[in-house]
Amino acid sequence: MKMATQMHGTIASWAMVLIMAGTNAGAFGLDRTKTPDMAIVPGYHFWPTVVFEFGYTESYDDLKADVKLLLEGSAGGIIKAILIKLEPIRQGETNIQKWFVEVWHLVDGYAKKDGGRKNLFPPPRSHGMQKIELTLGDILGDEFGKMAVDGWGEDATLLLQLDSLWEFINMATQHHLIEQGVLQQG
Repeated sequence: MKMATQMHGTIASWAMVLIMAGTNAGAFGLDRTKTPDMAIVPGYHFWPTVVFEFGYTESYDDLKADVKLLLEGSAGGIIKAILIKLEPIRQGETNIQKWFVEVWHLVDGYAKKDGGRKNLFPPPRSHGMQKIELTLGDILGDEFGKMAVDGWGEDATLLLQLDSLWEFINMATQHHLIEQGVLQQG
């Protein structure tokens, strides 16, 4: 799989201009159009197979609505949606106090949570073992036969360790607090 560069990221902004133009012209409603925060699009697959929705200031209900729109709107084209919710830092705090991850998928045409919520903060005793398991079939979708290496089956799983997400969020939080003048760079 290829990784997007920062220059590739500029295309997302350009695509949003088209979405806003269609909304402003009345061609479609903004509540009917959603671009995921991050997506995995294998090969020439029409839909992303796995999408990520992240919320910091966005409410949990809004994030769930986004996930439902993506999964139900794609009619099964999107296989998994990973929802990441952080509660915003309040005055006087220097750490995220509550955040969690959920995995969603489509069942009988409706978005449904896949298992329970994985709380990342406060960290549970089992935090080192927290992970999301995705099958190669989930990740590669219809492109599995063209992209999977011999010896790997559709049910083979890849693990997304949540401890690494915890580290990334902590680094981003520290950077944010330095930018806001709450912490000193050191």
